Amino acid sequence: MNLLITLKHKTMREYKFRGQDVNGKFVFGNLHVDKNAHDTSKNLYYIIRQGFVPTLTMPAANYIEVKPETVGQYTGLIDEKGIEVFENDIIECYGEDNEVILVAEVQFQEGGFCVQIDYDLHLIPLDAFGSAYKVIGNIHEHPHLATK
Repeated sequence: MNLLITLKHKTMREYKFRGQDVNGKFVFGNLHVDKNAHDTSKNLYYIIRQGFVPTLTMPAANYIEVKPETVGQYTGLIDEKGIEVFENDIIECYGEDNEVILVAEVQFQEGGFCVQIDYDLHLIPLDAFGSAYKVIGNIHEHPHLATK
């Protein structure tokens, strides 16, 4: 007896990171952390340029050191303008009348990407807004936007 099993093809999520280099420019690619076994505060964070696979012989120019506090992961979502949404981005969320109902930072908490409503510490999954949101900055370049 032959058994035929059909698997539905599912697109894998794209894993990508963003971090700010020492000159303040954001770079995108894969994340690599050189761990210091004795002092984790001395870990070094690198973004490996997109399209390169890390190897022992890879040129150092493809490793870009970034500030650890600026590293954020791609959510797999894009805003209404087609901009990729990353952890630590600040977004405006819109209601039914296209009015801004929330300005919040994208965070990874409780196993998913979400925004937090400060007044009651309630987490809302980012995908709950459909595409009714827009990236207006990030907490590293525009921290004043998070308090809007």
